[in-house]
Amino acid sequence: MTEVAARAGAAIGSLYQFFPTKEALANALLEQYAQAAYAELGKFAEPSLNWTSEAWAEHLCAFLIAFRRHHPAFVPLVESMPKPAADGLSIRRRLRAELQALLARRAPHRSDEEIHAAAVVVQQMMKGAAAIQAEPGMPGRQAAQAQMQRAMQVYLHGVFGK
Repeated sequence: MTEVAARAGAAIGSLYQFFPTKEALANALLEQYAQAAYAELGKFAEPSLNWTSEAWAEHLCAFLIAFRRHHPAFVPLVESMPKPAADGLSIRRRLRAELQALLARRAPHRSDEEIHAAAVVVQQMMKGAAAIQAEPGMPGRQAAQAQMQRAMQVYLHGVFGK
């Protein structure tokens, strides 16, 4: 907490006034990051109706990579929440629900069960793309990212096709 206060240029007492514990501070940060993720993903709602499967894959793979780059504490906070990680789990579920809503708009001919399963798969592919990007010193990173994006494109083409 002392280091956080110093980096924020605030007195430690003022930090404790708003966040009585480290856990309270972590929860507040996590909630802020989660809201930012939901808002960013929500921006895809209208334009995604006209995207090709290729554009969907490009945007979704890039989304999580960019979000993690701009919010580097997000994943450590999600993963460090006390078990059971209710906050981390609820964030993952909410992001999946947001994906599900986007996919349902693009593929209204699919059942709720099919769209839910597709959202789970797409979310895991997005996490895979982010993991490839985050691995230090990975040789062939660009080729691996291109293959991940292509895999998502082919998968989404099947989801969107009638």
